[in-house]
Amino acid sequence: MEVLVRKPPSFIIEPDPLYQRKVGESVEMNCDALEAEGTTKPTITWQRRDAQPFQKNRVKVLNGNLTIENLRRSDFGYYECVASNEVATIISSTQLIIEGTQ
Repeated sequence: MEVLVRKPPSFIIEPDPLYQRKVGESVEMNCDALEAEGTTKPTITWQRRDAQPFQKNRVKVLNGNLTIENLRRSDFGYYECVASNEVATIISSTQLIIEGTQ
C-alpha cells in the first residue's frame, strides 16, 4: 500500500488589505502561493468579489500580480487572489478604494 499525503497551497505573498488610489492612477496588487509537498505549483487567478469582468485593455495579471491601469470610479470594490492546486483552493481578499468614490 502506498499513502500519498497532499496539502493545499499556502500564500507566501498576499495583497495588502487596502489599496487607495486616485482616478487615472495605476495599482499593482501582489500575490503568490507556494506548492505543498507532493503537489503541483498552484494556479493563481484574480477576480472581483462582485463577479464583474475585468476590462482586458486596462487589467493585466502577470506572475500572480494584478495591475489595473488608468483607474476609474467603477474599479472601486473588493478583489480576490485565488490560488488553486489539485487539493484545494484558497482566497486572499483586498479592497480597492478610488478617492472620491463612496
